[in-house]
Amino acid sequence: MHAHQVASKEAMLRKKEAELNKKEKELKALEQRLKDNGVVLKKKNWPICYPLVHHDIQGDIPERSRRVVREIYACWWVSCSGWEVQTTSERSHLPFIRACACA
Repeated sequence: MHAHQVASKEAMLRKKEAELNKKEKELKALEQRLKDNGVVLKKKNWPICYPLVHHDIQGDIPERSRRVVREIYACWWVSCSGWEVQTTSERSHLPFIRACACA
């Protein structure tokens, strides 16, 4: 890389870092305003390996609806697992299919 390319990349990175710092400050200010107004932000806890959302059927769903929610949740898991098995098995058979088509 030439010196002017390095300098322009460094300037671009400094600008991007400043933008991210500004967004972070805005987000923290918004979170503080929400807390000040009594809004409770529940801790993200699902999936365990990389929490993205808050998931608590026992605490968030009324007792009369929990069974239905659990059944829908189970159906969703089964469909996701089925989709994963299907796409994985299709990918593993593709070389064989291509070999048969060429023969």
